[in-house]
Amino acid sequence: MGPYKRTGRRMAAALAALGIGLASGSIVTSPAARGAETPPPLVGAWGTEGTGPGQFAGPVGVAVDDAQNVYVTDPGNHRVQKFTASGQLITSWGTNGTGPGQFASPIGVVVDDAHNVYVTELGNHRVQKFTTDGQLITSWGANGTGPGQFESARGIAADANGNVYVADTNNDRVQKFTADGQYLTSWVVAGASGIAVDPKGNNLYIADWDNSRIHKFTTLGQPVGVWGGGGTGPGQFAEPFGVTVDIDGDVYVSDYGNGRIQKLTADGQHLASWGTSGSGPGQFDEPEGVAVDRLGYLYVADAGNRRIQRFKTAETGICRGVEALVIRGTAGKDKLVGTPYADILIGGKGNDVLKGKGGNDCLYGGPGNDKLVGGPGNDLLVGGKGNDVLKGGPGRDLLKGGKGNDRLIGGKGKDKLKPGPGRDTVRQ
Repeated sequence: MGPYKRTGRRMAAALAALGIGLASGSIVTSPAARGAETPPPLVGAWGTEGTGPGQFAGPVGVAVDDAQNVYVTDPGNHRVQKFTASGQLITSWGTNGTGPGQFASPIGVVVDDAHNVYVTELGNHRVQKFTTDGQLITSWGANGTGPGQFESARGIAADANGNVYVADTNNDRVQKFTADGQYLTSWVVAGASGIAVDPKGNNLYIADWDNSRIHKFTTLGQPVGVWGGGGTGPGQFAEPFGVTVDIDGDVYVSDYGNGRIQKLTADGQHLASWGTSGSGPGQFDEPEGVAVDRLGYLYVADAGNRRIQRFKTAETGICRGVEALVIRGTAGKDKLVGTPYADILIGGKGNDVLKGKGGNDCLYGGPGNDKLVGGPGNDLLVGGKGNDVLKGGPGRDLLKGGKGNDRLIGGKGKDKLKPGPGRDTVRQ
């Protein structure tokens, strides 16, 4: 971690002498096989060394909100900077100090579903909670080993219920709090650094810096699995630091000592690796924090190169003038449900059900006999080659018949129904 590398590590033997076992030592998962994937392309980067706006002394933590704003901790400059997804600076806050809203080496950062920003501090051994424009809401923590105290707080995560999880690195534990800092529980994790919650909010993934592995726990602290180990091969790590989880539940880990990023399934099966040590595009010098946004763009804090690198890990398209995540059906009978944002749902080869969820979605039938159902937004429903059913939702939808004999059924909104070349049935 450059100047923020962990010191004073607790070894497993010392814990055993205190009657404390490492929580995941005997659990190893055996995942079902999934094919290897092509590393994602680099689509952007920003940052140079310095103290000015948009510059870094060495970025460490990175987080994204649902509007795709990017928050970066810059511990050497004792501040947090907020950017657009393409790297345009929006605002920054923090100066060196111990007062409210000041920082002593901010490390971890996360944005919860209620748009609160939480920041851990290495030097002040605390968590500070802010609005998305940097206004302080509350803070908690002090140096120590008791509940709610920290010895080098690093990674931080938040679940959909508003609970906050902090990697208390030199105390070899994870602590769980309410959104306002009330202590709930803790459990042992040696060398805890990065931490992330999966999209369903059921599991935590914790990077174990000391033992070069990833732990998986329930949000109640029950061990689920562990994988990795020291090495340079696929699925092995050399001091992993950051961890994040995408919408499909796949896990990305910054493999600090190996100068690369690794992608794994939720059960630890290796899918892809990319990056080598260096300063060129797609190379890394001390990769630390990682975060993935709702469209599948992965942001990496490339600390030694004083920059953020952005990779595209998922397919996107344009739906009604907005970039949207593409969700495709397979050869089976699939049920595709959109996210709360704008999505593009495309039926596969089977007889699929496609359903919008929240945004202004685009639903396209495939070759099978599909059912397309609009969500709360103003959706576009287009029939495919089969005999499809298109049903509008509560929004103002546009329904277009495909090549088959389709049924177009208007919803509660003021929908537009346009029959296709087949023998379509239209009911407003």
